[in-house]
Amino acid sequence: MQKFDVVVVGGSVSGSAVALHCAQAGLSVAVVEEHPLPGKYGRCTAIVSKKGLDSIGADYPSCTLNKIHGADIYAAGTHLGVRTSKVQAVVLDRFKFDARCAKAAQKAGAKFLFNTRFESFVEKKDGLVVNCKAAKARKTLLLHCKVLVGADGANSSVARTACFPSFGERDYAFCYEAEYSGAAAGATAGAADKVQVFLDSERLSGFFGWTVPCSRSVVRIGLGTTNRSRLLYSKAAFLSEKKVRSLIGPRAKVRREFYAMIPLRPRKRTQVSRVLLVGDAAGQAKASTGGGIVFASRCARIAANEIAAFVRHKKPMHYERLWRNAYGRKLSLHRHIRSFFDLLGNRGLSSLLVIGRALGLGAILERFGDMDEIFSA
Repeated sequence: MQKFDVVVVGGSVSGSAVALHCAQAGLSVAVVEEHPLPGKYGRCTAIVSKKGLDSIGADYPSCTLNKIHGADIYAAGTHLGVRTSKVQAVVLDRFKFDARCAKAAQKAGAKFLFNTRFESFVEKKDGLVVNCKAAKARKTLLLHCKVLVGADGANSSVARTACFPSFGERDYAFCYEAEYSGAAAGATAGAADKVQVFLDSERLSGFFGWTVPCSRSVVRIGLGTTNRSRLLYSKAAFLSEKKVRSLIGPRAKVRREFYAMIPLRPRKRTQVSRVLLVGDAAGQAKASTGGGIVFASRCARIAANEIAAFVRHKKPMHYERLWRNAYGRKLSLHRHIRSFFDLLGNRGLSSLLVIGRALGLGAILERFGDMDEIFSA
């Protein structure tokens, strides 16, 4: 049996962040990752606010595919454009970004166990015994630790095994995305630095549609809805939109596509005894956009600080209270905005954009808008 201070399940951004900060604090860390490589395997739109990435100290310049300066927002035939001279967000190569996050954690001393799947755990007097399955060796691997962290996504096996409160079906956005190469040059020319956002409370209820340019010829096009049973209908309707069809163009080819679930609210509990949840497993994602890298990374640092104090000085862990005090209200604000859009309906959304144009809302967003800290300067 191998012994560690901390075992982290999941080697994506949030898991790597916990591992990095724990290792930097001098703790022994093992990261259990069921795949041969870390991360989400590109199953992410990966557009992240520049300010947010800078705030978490992310090493992202070499992973940046495109820089975003604004957005075109559409609802029921109405349009509101927002653009600024400053870079508001970047589009990442998520494979490369995940690899860099994992490499930083490994360099700090964390041990990654790839091709190893978490199975279960048992709590003992002196800690936890984590049962894993090594794929290549086809044998059980036992890891002893003082703290277990679940960073294994919205459908977390750690959360399920530890009997954390589950998400309700309406707490998820059910999403589809495809990345196209050879997108229509005429559609992207002059707009390769802007995203498009499509609000439609009927066909995209509970979420929205989007186009995110990676370059002038590569674009990510996706949609989400909280109505799981209508996802395929929503997909067909959205991809048939005139603006979306013109952006794809006749020569475009699908480079990758995927379906995913994004939690739109935190779990009711994210800490039970010595077991903590971070990232999508905890529901630390923005309901307004579905993005989770920035808030998950911030919460990962809080988790690591609490774990270090517990392991080194036997202090009780107050991770639940601390992360909610720091970011609970901000995540709640994103949910309120999402709920407000849902209540308006298509006619109300259209009127909102018309009023927004008249009041100069675009200029206000250009000055104060931020994807993470809403209306922060």
